Amino acid sequence: MPLWETKNNGNFRVVRLTRRFAFKTPRILEFNGLKAERKQYGSPNSKPSIPWQVKAWFKLFRQNRLVNEEETRTYGEWQRNGARRIAGVGLCPILFHLPWGLLNVMPRAAPVPPNRISATQEPWSNGAVSCEEMNAAAMLMGRNSDTSKPDTFGLVNGELMVVDYGWLHPGKV
Repeated sequence: MPLWETKNNGNFRVVRLTRRFAFKTPRILEFNGLKAERKQYGSPNSKPSIPWQVKAWFKLFRQNRLVNEEETRTYGEWQRNGARRIAGVGLCPILFHLPWGLLNVMPRAAPVPPNRISATQEPWSNGAVSCEEMNAAAMLMGRNSDTSKPDTFGLVNGELMVVDYGWLHPGKV
C-alpha cells in the first residue's frame, strides 16, 4: 500500500493525500502550461529558445505557488474575523504552511457523498452540496467560482468544509 495518493488533476497544484493529511504543492512540471504560453506569446512555427522556456516556466511556477499563498491569506483572514461558519460551511484549516506558497498542509477531508442533497428537494444542487452551501462557500472564498464542483468541498470530522479555496488573484499575476 502506497504512503500517499497523488491527485494532480488541478490546474495549479498537486495534492498528496496521506491517511491524515493533504499536502498541497505548486505544480512544478507544467508542460501544458508551457504549450499554452508558447501558443499565446511565442512563435508557433519555431522552436522556443531555452531562455524563453525558462522565463515561461518561472512565470507559471510563480502563478502556481500564488494559489497556495492566496489560500493561506484567505484562511488567516477568516481566522482573524472569528472563523464564522456560513450556512454550516467553514474553511478547511491550514495546519502548516511554508513561505512563498511552497506547501500548505491541511487535514485530509472525506469526500462529500454525491447524493447528500436530494435533487427533488433542491433541483439546482449538484447533489453533494446545496445551493445555499455553494453560496456560503463563495462568500467564504471571496469569489464565485468552483463552488459547483463537489471536489471543492469535503467533510472534516463530519463538518462540511471548503477544501479548495486557493485561486489566482488577477491583480497578483
